[in-house]
Amino acid sequence: MLGEIQGHVRASETGLIGDHEAPVRQDWTPYRAEYVSLGAQGLEPHTDGAYIDGLLATDTGLQRFGPPRFIVQQCLKHAPGGGETILVDTQQIFAELLEHDPEILATLLTPGCIVLCRDDLLCTELPVFERRGDDWLRMRFRFDSHLYVPAWAEAAISAFRERIHAAIGKNPLFTLKPGDLLIVDNERMLHGRTGFSRVGERRLRKVWIFDDTGERVHRLVGDPRSHRALRPFEAYAPTSFDAPAVATRGRCDSGIRIDHEQSAALNKLEKRFCIRSKRTAGTRPVPA
Repeated sequence: MLGEIQGHVRASETGLIGDHEAPVRQDWTPYRAEYVSLGAQGLEPHTDGAYIDGLLATDTGLQRFGPPRFIVQQCLKHAPGGGETILVDTQQIFAELLEHDPEILATLLTPGCIVLCRDDLLCTELPVFERRGDDWLRMRFRFDSHLYVPAWAEAAISAFRERIHAAIGKNPLFTLKPGDLLIVDNERMLHGRTGFSRVGERRLRKVWIFDDTGERVHRLVGDPRSHRALRPFEAYAPTSFDAPAVATRGRCDSGIRIDHEQSAALNKLEKRFCIRSKRTAGTRPVPA
């Protein structure tokens, strides 16, 4: 089981996202230009939902959540020319940086190296690679008009993008045909597409799968209550959410896996550059 379906501001009642689906919400339409996947232009390899860094209200408090763990895409129509799928595995890029460019990796591990802003969502203190345990990391990245970078991180972000484009050159592009299903590990893989002639030539639908490993936080004074600050994230909550039960279910593995040697090297790097990580939080559920 991949997990619970995560909501999206453009999703239908069943959680499907696509230009032919009927979205429940309409509050995103004034910002339609920000949803570049609705056009026919090429898309740089990116993390879906990279701009999500929110809190979800539960019966006992709040739970942190972010981008979906997995993306499930189904092709309904392929373009006669273009529209090829691009996939980049950042596991290999991470390993290369750890071995050959640790200073660049240190910057990419530092919260605040990227700022992402789309529609009514804003993330300010994010790393590209987020350590979530002794043996795994979560990656998020996109290089488009939603991205802002502080001066101290510009060189590292440029170097990371160069490695992404080098990886594209090594991996074959492929065309999804009607009926094809593609499952993407959104915490490890970047995905994109080449451009095509006009809107409507290529049609996909997809669902997001919720990452249930976010840290839970509790109110120390008074009972849990709703906050207006949480409203922008409501559209991205799971379509059905049972906080106590979800965390105990088996899940398919995701994210960048690191071995004992890499973990030791990463510990030294974090200590050397005083990098704060979250490896004591977000414990990964054991797959069933």
